[in-house]
Amino acid sequence: MRRGHRKAHLLIWPLLAAALLVGVAMALALRPPPEKTAMPAQHGQVLT
Repeated sequence: MRRGHRKAHLLIWPLLAAALLVGVAMALALRPPPEKTAMPAQHGQVLT
């Protein structure tokens, strides 16, 4: 591996890791909130 090749890897991999972390953080932050659903009936309760 040449010195230039090694230097490129030293720059590219941290940038890719940072981009991945930013993408995951944005996906979690920007996802829509969960829908509010009715609570399921508990054991022994009758739905009317």
